Amino acid sequence: MPLNCCIPNCKLQKDDPGCLNLSFFTVPSNQNTRNEWLRRINKYFNMEMEFKKYSYVCSLHFEQSCFNYGGLSKTIRLKKGSCPTIFEKHSLKENHEPNIIEMIEIDQDNPSSDRSINICNDNTYILPV
Repeated sequence: MPLNCCIPNCKLQKDDPGCLNLSFFTVPSNQNTRNEWLRRINKYFNMEMEFKKYSYVCSLHFEQSCFNYGGLSKTIRLKKGSCPTIFEKHSLKENHEPNIIEMIEIDQDNPSSDRSINICNDNTYILPV
């Protein structure tokens, strides 16, 4: 059974082609944090939603500052106490790619080399292969 995001206006599933770069987080078991997640979601959508036993929220609903990145393994973990705060409806293109906003040359002596870092609008970077 695929992982589905439980945010009411989000229909994303882990196995969707455009979701391969997303992470899905289980709803916290800590009752205080869990209640805060529910409070924020219910307030935004003006409803009384309840989490199921296995509910997930996709990474699109969190600010970048909520994540710890795990180095080369590309593991993304939520920082303790993080809550979803982004609930606007969004859509993903099938090949979801971050927008590159700046390119920094690594090899300053040889600008024609293909050694550069692309800085993206989501504060991530793409290293050359």
